[in-house]
Amino acid sequence: MSSDEQVYVEIIQTLRTVCEQYRAQIISWSTFRATMFEAKTSLGDLGGSSMRQLMIWATDSLELLEFALAGDELFEETLNVIAEIEARIWE
Repeated sequence: MSSDEQVYVEIIQTLRTVCEQYRAQIISWSTFRATMFEAKTSLGDLGGSSMRQLMIWATDSLELLEFALAGDELFEETLNVIAEIEARIWE
């Protein structure tokens, strides 16, 4: 496995973990959001257009939600973003 492939696998594992932790309310919105943006940046450095496009969509969606919603509404709508990420990563 090349170093790029290893980094890619680590990013996917991180995404899986952070999505599970946010859903279980173990981590905060800010931690979740920061991890998603880090993943987008890291994937952009590696290539892989479909995953990069997914992360661009996800981070754009999170930004919109952050400015439009708060509290339980923000949490619930973020779960929809998580569901889409999980469906596309683990399809």
